[in-house]
Amino acid sequence: MSAKDAVRPLSFESLKKMQRERRDAFPEHHGIRVHRALSWLERAEGEKSRGNLDIAFVSYWIAFNALYAPVPPAPGEKWPGEKMLFQKYFSTLSEVDEERIIYEETKKKFSPRGGRKSIDRLLENHHIFAPFWHHHHHPDKHHLRGWRNEFRRSNAKIARAFAEEDVVTVLDILFGRLYTLRNQLMHGSATRRGRVNRSQVRDGAEVIGLLVPLFIEVMMSDAAVEVEEWERAAYPVVND
Repeated sequence: MSAKDAVRPLSFESLKKMQRERRDAFPEHHGIRVHRALSWLERAEGEKSRGNLDIAFVSYWIAFNALYAPVPPAPGEKWPGEKMLFQKYFSTLSEVDEERIIYEETKKKFSPRGGRKSIDRLLENHHIFAPFWHHHHHPDKHHLRGWRNEFRRSNAKIARAFAEEDVVTVLDILFGRLYTLRNQLMHGSATRRGRVNRSQVRDGAEVIGLLVPLFIEVMMSDAAVEVEEWERAAYPVVND
């Protein structure tokens, strides 16, 4: 593998070292998010090294949740929805990612013509494409019959997004697929270490395991720390 194709060597240890060096400059809620995300990243890496990919994926997802999840709305107010929350978070990440590390490192796992890289494999798997399941459960609904066309359009869209260096769209589509996998695992719709869903768990753990450390690194950058738009932590440390 050439130096150009080498993935940025991020791990819990390297990110924890960075956090110790920079945490005194973090605003309170920002510091809480990074600290909590790192704790789950450590667990994810441990489970992955032991081959427990289901638990590794869930732990990576909790780390991701620690980074973006907002304060719940007040009683009577409407929850904005995960897709909107993701897009807001990804937009802020993109703005502060001055070195464009998320785009550059993610691109190394994607081939515009398809292939066997982890992102390619993830995108080729229609079992984590939500419209496939809509059609499966509601085949009599006319507007749900075109999942195959929608699948092709989605994959063509992410290829264009990579070509146009549109990292927000790239992340939006990837996390759409990862969210379906998250639902399968978190809602008991998959067997632990099951053979049927092994490929999506393997590829999902690899992709989210690439992205979450990059998100943490970007959130510890000087540009990110200065941003006021980061959400307050939903459950801060309260001593009373």
